[in-house]
Amino acid sequence: MTARIRLRKFAILGEGVASVSLGDDLTVVSGPSDTGKSFVVDVIDFMFGAKSLRGIPESDPYSYASMQIEIRDEGSETFEELTLYRPLDGGKFRVYEGMVDGIPDDETGLTLSAEHNSKNELNLSNYLLAKLGIAGAEVRRNARNITRTLSFRDLAHFTIIDETRMQSKETPVWPSGNFVSRTSDESVFKFLLQGEDDSGLTELAPSANEKKITEGKNSMLDRVIVTLEQDLQEMNAHSVEEARDQLLRLSGSLREGYRSISSVAADRNQLLRQCNDIDDSISGNRKKVAEMQEIFSRLSLLQRQYQSDIERLEMIGETGQLLGMAARGDCLLCGASVHDQHWEAHHDIDSYSGAVSAEIAKTTTLSNELKSTLNEIRREARLISTSINDESREKARILNLISTFDDLTLPMRDELNELISTKTRLERIINIYEQVSKIEVLRRENESSQRNPSGPAQGLAAVAVDEFCEVIKETLHEWGVAGVSSVRYDFTSRDIVVGGKARATSGKGMRALLHAAFSVSLARYCVERDLPHTGFVVVDSPLVTYREPDGDSPFGDEYDPNFISERFYSSLSRWDNIQFIVMENIDPIDDSKLEWIRLTKNEKLGRYGFFPG
Repeated sequence: MTARIRLRKFAILGEGVASVSLGDDLTVVSGPSDTGKSFVVDVIDFMFGAKSLRGIPESDPYSYASMQIEIRDEGSETFEELTLYRPLDGGKFRVYEGMVDGIPDDETGLTLSAEHNSKNELNLSNYLLAKLGIAGAEVRRNARNITRTLSFRDLAHFTIIDETRMQSKETPVWPSGNFVSRTSDESVFKFLLQGEDDSGLTELAPSANEKKITEGKNSMLDRVIVTLEQDLQEMNAHSVEEARDQLLRLSGSLREGYRSISSVAADRNQLLRQCNDIDDSISGNRKKVAEMQEIFSRLSLLQRQYQSDIERLEMIGETGQLLGMAARGDCLLCGASVHDQHWEAHHDIDSYSGAVSAEIAKTTTLSNELKSTLNEIRREARLISTSINDESREKARILNLISTFDDLTLPMRDELNELISTKTRLERIINIYEQVSKIEVLRRENESSQRNPSGPAQGLAAVAVDEFCEVIKETLHEWGVAGVSSVRYDFTSRDIVVGGKARATSGKGMRALLHAAFSVSLARYCVERDLPHTGFVVVDSPLVTYREPDGDSPFGDEYDPNFISERFYSSLSRWDNIQFIVMENIDPIDDSKLEWIRLTKNEKLGRYGFFPG
């Protein structure tokens, strides 16, 4: 019996832990956009050998990814537990026996390269293929029947499908997305469908014309290789493995450098905020002092007026007293005689003096109250001025601290810039090595395979294809998709035709649904017949992108996303010997037969995104 893989748990590790435990049969990760569903697919693909992991801001505090898996032999109740570790920057894997949580303190695990190499067993691809019992299988590479060994990435392309590929018009038979790999893709499809590799093919000799074309192209490629190798010499480059190891170590140093500068920058920003707060306070206090000075000036003018009034009243009082003391006689001022004067019109001198005294007392009281107010204003202004001076000194102290922080971070920034420059150089070296490697592969390829890279797969049996199409039809019926009168495989387009309509000509929603049916049915077909397959399928957004079809669509107007969703999940949950992992915006209606991970943007509902808040 063929062995299969089960995914138990994966995690992103670093300053915290973000993990997801997966169900034995069907796991649905649902939620709105931008909650991390597609990142889950990326992580799974990365842990099965993808070259790099798409970074997102939330992943910055993390440095490692881990994946706990089981290798199950369908003919036995026993299974092998393994834990895979890999730096988020890429590079080599470490494999530990058993289910290991966290980051292991020791390095007792087995180190495996991420790149497939048929001549070296110490790579993840050969390691997993050996566990599945299919290591060493060969697939046809071009029209001349030149072969290469099967890699685990060949299988992953058929079992881990992101949202872009789900909706693509490209046939699921060419999952690698690489034009020159289409022949290999078809050969892998045949291997899954029939369990037969291409090790028995006889290599065909090239024609004289093909030899001339190949020689010309190889000559051109040789010149490109020479140019790239000269660039490597100028950069004092060593091996690509050494460059990758240096880049991996450098990435760790960069993370530490960023953390150090971020910590200092956070303290510096806090000081700047304090400095800005002090500036605002000083500005407000100076405005208060200016307003108080204006009020003080006006009240001082009023105080002088009060003093003038008091002096005038005192003079009036003294004048009244003098008049009261004067004897009857000719007026000293105007010379009027006594009989021309009006003594009867004069007020009582005592009453007059009393009124003047009362007015003087009233004005004096107002003057004293105003004097007290002026003293209070003067005192408060002095306090505010003192506060301004204190704040100015505190601001100077903070600016001095900021200057100290700047002096502290200057060498850190210089070191960081140097690390970034080195990182850029290493990435350039690795890129050149990869270019050389790709060109050397092309050079070894017979160029006729580029002119006809997608010739019919050798030995793809019509009977097997027909049986596979029947499984797809059965799957679509289980999902409740209307208009599925027939399903056939078009050997020209290498794609399925459903209800008389090619998958590629449907809308992106139907293309995604049919791609999901292809991938799910391929797993069902292989497992039912004990053929090679990973044993798991990961699909991203097979349902949500559906758009109402045109009136002339063979699928009609009966398509209801909620109805399809219920039937879709119900169908997948019945397969206890295949693991399905689905990312979808639409929540399952009945979650009793599946593992449901609900990602939300609501802290009170479900799980708030993939990464902890």
